[in-house]
Order: sequence, then C-alpha cells, then structure tokens
Amino acid sequence: FFLIKKQFIAQLIYSVLLLLYAGLLFFFFRQVFRLKHMVKEMRLQKDLSRMILNSLAEGLITTDKEGNITYMNPAAEQLTGWSWQEAKNQALQKVYNVVSEETGIPFENIVSRILKGGKRIDWENNTLLSSKNADTFIISNSGSPMLDLEENIAGAVVVFKDVSKRKQAEKELRMASQRLVYHLNNSPLAIIEWDKDFIIRSWSVQAENIFGWKEAETINKHFNDFNLVFEEDAPGVAV
Repeated sequence: FFLIKKQFIAQLIYSVLLLLYAGLLFFFFRQVFRLKHMVKEMRLQKDLSRMILNSLAEGLITTDKEGNITYMNPAAEQLTGWSWQEAKNQALQKVYNVVSEETGIPFENIVSRILKGGKRIDWENNTLLSSKNADTFIISNSGSPMLDLEENIAGAVVVFKDVSKRKQAEKELRMASQRLVYHLNNSPLAIIEWDKDFIIRSWSVQAENIFGWKEAETINKHFNDFNLVFEEDAPGVAV
C-alpha cells in the first residue's frame, strides 16, 4: 500500500513538474514571438521614418552631442555636395559651411547654439551655404535638440532649405516696385489708382499738386470722399 502511495505521489509530482515546464515553455515562446513582432514593428517604423526623411524637399542633418554628423538625407547631400558616407562622423561645420549673407563673415552654426542652449531655434534667414562643389545657396534653417530617455541632450537636428529663387524674386519685385514709384512720382500726369471697391491705393505727386490733397490724406479712403471732378480730356490727369 505504501509503495503504491509513493508511486502515486511521485507520478503526481512528475505530472505537476511537467505541466510547469510546459507552461514555462509556452510563456517563453510567447515572449519570443512578442519580441520578434516588436522588432519587426520597430524595423517597419524605422524604414517608414527613413523613407519620409529621404523624401523631404528640405535638407536634414542630425548630429550627436559633440556636433558630429550621424545622418544626412538626400536633399542635404545635394545642397552640401557631401554624401552621407563622406560626412558621417565629420564635424558639422566642415560639411555645413555657412556665413552671413549680409557680411560674408562665418558665424556659429545653428547646431552649436542648440547644443549650448538646449532650445529649439525657429527658421532663420540671411544665411549663405557654400557646398563642397563651390556652389553657393541662400538658405533658411531651423533646428531642435534631440533628447534621450532621461531628457538629456543626445544631439541635434537641423533642417534647411534653398531660398535663393525666392530671394531673387523678392529682389526683382522690390526693384519693380521702386521703378513704378519713381515713374508715378516723376510723371507729368496726376495718377490715381483705386481697387474694385473704389478705395484709393496710390496717389502720385502730380495728383497732390493738381488736387491739393496729400497722399497720406487719400490712401485707403473712398474715391468719392474727395469729390474729384475730371473735365473730359483734361490735361495732366490720368486715372
């Protein structure tokens, strides 16, 4: 009887241990499956992020906390003239060669200021970027610190874009506006411009001389407020 009882107890213990072992194996493989799934998701997220960064029209460079380059997207490669493999681990200022547009004097780059101050810097203008290929671009740039899990600065990211065409268009528009103002003020005709609502937008010097009202008295006011009377084919008047 005691022998049978001992065998039963031993069999029961063996069965319990077997069940525990099976349970541990199930838990282990379940965790491995979850881990593999997480790794797959992380890789997909990384690939998606890389695709997004590579498709940006703006140049993007990331650095470590020492200011050495860790990543460049294709737009940054095109603007700087450096490939990512060439620029990797290089100091930012060697690749991102910028000077003041107004003075041509080099100044502290945006990443150095971010790493020192630890704050985001919004879009800045009036910056010239000289590429490795000796091309020069007028750029606008912004940047932010990158933080680790403990909220310590681990590096920085700078985003920049070529605004040369926009700057040239703005310059041409200013010059055209200046030429228009010159011709308006030097024309022998009194020239008045108003919009579709008859709000006066420009009033030339000759209009001041003929009608007596100064430009500051007329701009943004309704045309009918001045009771202007034009005789047919009156000399010296254009509207």
